[in-house]
This record gives sequence, C-alpha cells and structure tokens, in this order.
Amino acid sequence: MNLGRNSFSGEIPSWLDSLTELRELYLYHNNFEGVIPFSLGYLPKLEILELFQNQISGSIPSSIFNISSLQVIHLSSNMLSGSIPYVAHDLLSLEFIHFNYNNLTGHIPKDMFDHIPKLKGLFLSHNMLSGRIPHILFKCRELQSLSLSFNQLEGSLPGEIGNLSMLQIVFIGQNHFEGEIPKQIVNLTLLEVFDCSINNFTGIIPHQIGDLGNLELLNLGVNNIVGPIPPLIFNVSTLSVIALPSNQLSGQIPSSMGLWLPNLEELYLGGNHLVGSFPTSISNASQLTILDMATNYFSGSIPDDLGNLRNLQILNLEKNNLTSSGMSFLSSLTNCRGLENLIFSGNPLVSGELPGLVGNLSGSLERFHADACNIRGASRMKLAT
Repeated sequence: MNLGRNSFSGEIPSWLDSLTELRELYLYHNNFEGVIPFSLGYLPKLEILELFQNQISGSIPSSIFNISSLQVIHLSSNMLSGSIPYVAHDLLSLEFIHFNYNNLTGHIPKDMFDHIPKLKGLFLSHNMLSGRIPHILFKCRELQSLSLSFNQLEGSLPGEIGNLSMLQIVFIGQNHFEGEIPKQIVNLTLLEVFDCSINNFTGIIPHQIGDLGNLELLNLGVNNIVGPIPPLIFNVSTLSVIALPSNQLSGQIPSSMGLWLPNLEELYLGGNHLVGSFPTSISNASQLTILDMATNYFSGSIPDDLGNLRNLQILNLEKNNLTSSGMSFLSSLTNCRGLENLIFSGNPLVSGELPGLVGNLSGSLERFHADACNIRGASRMKLAT
C-alpha cells in the first residue's frame, strides 16, 4: 500500500492491522499525527514500513520489533519521543533503521544488535540520545551506513569499528565523543564519508586515513586534535571535502598538496597552528569552490595564480602572516566570476595601494574584507557593472 506524498491528516487508521497479507506500507510525506498504532506490530508479513515526514508523536511501539519479516523501518522526521524499544526477538531480515530527526532520548539499547545481524543502515541522527555506542554494534559486519550525529553520545570510538569492513558512511559529529580516532579505520577500505566533527577527540590524525582510496568527505573539524596533517591525505584523489578547522594542528602542509586532488571542492584548514609557506600548488585543484586557511601562521607570498581556481566562491586567508607585493594576487582573482567572499584581513605584511582592478572582481561579491593590511593611498577602485 503506497499512499505517500499526499495530504492525508488525522491519525493512522487502526484498521490497517486487518490487512494481514500486507508486505509494504508507505504513508510518508503526509500530515498524519497522533501515535503509531501498536496494532501495526500484528502485520505478520510486513517487510517495509515508511512513515517518515509526518507529525507523528508518542513513542515507538515495541510491537514493531516483533515483526520477523521486517526489512526496513523508516520513521524519520516526526516528533517521536521516548526511548528506542528493546529488541527481544531475532529480526534476521531487518536491514535499515531510520529514526533521524525526532526527539528520542535515553541510551541505544545494548543488546538490540544481537538480534539484527543483517543490519546495513542505522540512522539515529538529530535526536537526544545519550550514553555510549554499544560494542555489540561492531559485530554487525554488513553495516554500510552509521549516522549518529547531533545527539549527546559520549565515550570513545572503539577500535572495533575496523571490523565493519563494509562501512561506507560514518556520521558521528556534534556529540561528546572523546579519545583518539582509532587507527583501525584503515580497515574501512570502502569508506566514502567520515565526519566526527564537533566532538572532543584528541591525539593525532591517524596517517592510515591517507590509505582510504574511496574517501570523498573527511570532516574532523572542531575537536582537540594535535600534530601535523598526514601528507598522504592530500594524495587521496577521490576527496571532495577536507574539513579540519578549529583544532590544534601544527606543522607545515606539503608544497604539492594541490597536485593530486582533482575532485576537491572544499578545503577548510582555518583555526589551527599551521606554519610555512602558502602552498602554491593549491591552484591545481581546479574544482575548488571554498578555500579557508584563516587564523594560522602561514607566511610567504599569496600566489598570483589563484585565478586558476575559476569556480572559487569563498577565499578566506585572514589572520596569517602573508605578503603580496602590490596585492598582485587580486589581478588573477578577476577570473573567478562566482567569487562571493574575499577575506584577507589581518595580514599586516600585505602592503601597497588598493588596485583599481578590484572593481573588476565578480559581480557576485558579497564580502570584501581587507582590514589591518597596511593598505595606503587613495582609492582608485571602480565597481564592476
């Protein structure tokens, strides 16, 4: 039964439990409210239950986890509250659990994963769950997607995560996790997304991350990670986003960092303790739209060929020790016709007069910050028309 994407309102009808041969129930993207009928757990052949994007409240009925044939349960984007029900029976067909964007509280049940050996996707983000990740989860060897972000979870990320060799997506950001990122992550050779941002992780970035040849998004931002950035990370050609801001990273970044990143679109290194020359090779990462290296200790000249990054929308170099003779780098940036934010404030060794060609910058320009840069002389700037 598929009644999704309509304008139904009121409560989910209780007579549905009479459809004992029903295998699929799609009521998603409506305006249903009230609670999930306990009697839905009496549908013995139900395989797919999709009630997402409604206004359903109350708790998740424990009866749902009595349906031995269940393969997919999708209850995301509702107003469900209470705790995740205990799973008392083996659900050997259950592959996907979607409870994102609700108001669920309490701990993730410790033993539930004993009964769900075929689990491929666990989506619990944007709730109010607390406690630790149950260790038994790491025995679900078929798990491909793990989404736990925006909760109140704590503890460490166990090295046993390396047992999940099928894992492709990991979202655990915006929690209270701590400890080091386990080096066993190297076993996750299929990993495409790893986001552990806005936590309390410490230690160094495992150099093994540079061996993950399918990685597309790496976000370790807003933690307490120290030490250098492993150079091998900048050799992962599949990466489209590298986000390492607001840590305590130090050392230099390789001068060749832009040579092996043909798919890189966003690079965030701001708010660290990085030093050394500005990597001129970054101009080879031709797909870049966002380059943020603010609030570090980079020195040397701002490259004059940043205009090779023709898709650039945001360039933030503020609060470094960068130089530019006559601010010549601005000339090439006129090639970046989608440039919206250009920020190089607080580089006191940028000196000279503001070139008139600033007016030839992108018509999309929303922010131009050049304060505290020793700029002198009369302005000859004319705005582009």
